[in-house]
Amino acid sequence: GLGGRLNGTLPQLQNLPNLVTFLASYNSFSGPLPSIMPPSLAMLQLKNNQLSGVLPEWVCNVRSVYLTGNSFTCPLPSCCEQSKLCANSITVPCFPPNEDGV
Repeated sequence: GLGGRLNGTLPQLQNLPNLVTFLASYNSFSGPLPSIMPPSLAMLQLKNNQLSGVLPEWVCNVRSVYLTGNSFTCPLPSCCEQSKLCANSITVPCFPPNEDGV
């Protein structure tokens, strides 16, 4: 496989309209996820890379998302409030601020 050999930012994949699966865990990709992904994408595996930034809303449209071991930040996409999708995808806890604003 290609595990450990790929680095840099993720390529823009929206021009691949038939892309169903993107598997690139255990590499050294860095930076944010692309802002757009093809609607055909059903599985995204990017565990244990060096990705960061906010999870885009399109992750809500992907059936299987594996993003643990990265450094994503808040706020979470709207679908995370209703599902456990992001509990398994984000390593930084995102909770509403408490009464002290913390």
